[in-house]
Amino acid sequence: MPLLRAKGVVLRNRPLGEADRLVTCFTLEHGKLSGVAKGAGKLRSRFGSSLQPLSLIRLMLFGKETRSLYRIDHTDILTSFQTLRDDWEKLRPALYAVDLVDALLAEADPQPRVFALLEQLLTSLSDGRTVHIDVWLRAFEARLLTLVGYRPLLDSCAICHRPAADPGALSPRVGGYVCPTCEPRVSDAHRLSPATWRLLARLTTLPWEAATRLSLSTEQRQDLQRMLHALLNEHVRKEVKSYRFLGEPADIREGM
Repeated sequence: MPLLRAKGVVLRNRPLGEADRLVTCFTLEHGKLSGVAKGAGKLRSRFGSSLQPLSLIRLMLFGKETRSLYRIDHTDILTSFQTLRDDWEKLRPALYAVDLVDALLAEADPQPRVFALLEQLLTSLSDGRTVHIDVWLRAFEARLLTLVGYRPLLDSCAICHRPAADPGALSPRVGGYVCPTCEPRVSDAHRLSPATWRLLARLTTLPWEAATRLSLSTEQRQDLQRMLHALLNEHVRKEVKSYRFLGEPADIREGM
């Protein structure tokens, strides 16, 4: 029964029987792992409180190679990110980010750069001002596409490979720029302003600190959100339900 030690972000946590929890973590060393936390569902369990979604923890897991589920034996909280849970304006983008990572990544596929990106976003959300949230999310989505291998093709037509030139459109289905000649062949082509094209190209490669200092107009924010969401939807393994909360007022929690 091998022992694994890891640093991880809790993605999901749901009841398993009366006293246990089924927990999914995205770990730095081993990628996404799921395990059973015995007794974590008991009232006032300190073990269970460390396994809340968004928590950054160190954990110890036991498991057999022939089984998909590990046994989570011990955890230490590194950062609880409680400030995110206390502020709906910060909680909803944080939940969307962990749901998106969960939906994009396969089990047991280490992605250390994605882990660093997620940790950077959660830290920025926790420590920063809510006025910057849209920029942080667009930077996160664009970099995530690049890091998992789905960076959109923006410098040439994704169909005929002619160099990109104005006017043109972006097709999430074919994964990038579509020239005017090929545009009638796709059903999901969307026109973007030249400035938004340049921003999208920059966001896919800019380091986190540089990307989060960008200033975006309202139109650019809306265009980027629409296009990045469409691009990501082509690759997710399941629906990212928390996306619908991004545009909802705080009182939506009353119906949750």
